[in-house]
Amino acid sequence: MFRFIWTIGMVAAVAATAEGWTDAALAGGQETEWTGKPRGLIVYFSHSGVTKGIAERLQKKLGGALHRIEPAKAYPEEYQEVLDQARKEIDEGFKPELKGASLDLDNVDLVLVGGPVWAGTLAPPLSSFLARNSLAGKTVAPFCTYGGGIRDYFARFGEAVSKEATVLEGLGLGRADLAKGDEEIEKRIDAWLGL
Repeated sequence: MFRFIWTIGMVAAVAATAEGWTDAALAGGQETEWTGKPRGLIVYFSHSGVTKGIAERLQKKLGGALHRIEPAKAYPEEYQEVLDQARKEIDEGFKPELKGASLDLDNVDLVLVGGPVWAGTLAPPLSSFLARNSLAGKTVAPFCTYGGGIRDYFARFGEAVSKEATVLEGLGLGRADLAKGDEEIEKRIDAWLGL
């Protein structure tokens, strides 16, 4: 555990001062000047808005670009319908089409990747993102939100990411954690980042 906190803490401390955390790194637009510091990206899928809220908190602390993963066809709003569809897609290994092109990650060093836990594992849109975008050579830190439990989320995440990526220990925030309020959420995020 100490090694993880030191690693993510050091990455976060350097990344928080990096000038290169811009949207241009994503879209293949204007290149930012290399400062010798990590350039980062926070990527997330959020159906209910909970994971989006955590991604935005991370962006406030670290800066950097924020990219929302959006399926080409929206999921139903009704909880049971989403759950049924997600279970079916997960069982079939289905990866939905996503809006937008694959990201240009050439100018990104650190990628925080988040999503909700659906049926104990990665939500299909997050699986699609990981299949479409190579994270080889990147430092990757996963985070998730969940209502029922994490089960094998982080193991599946590690399997879905390139073997050439450095995957750091993840952050899982459950319904009980979120119910404790903003101060507790901030403490958990700060501990994960080593701040």
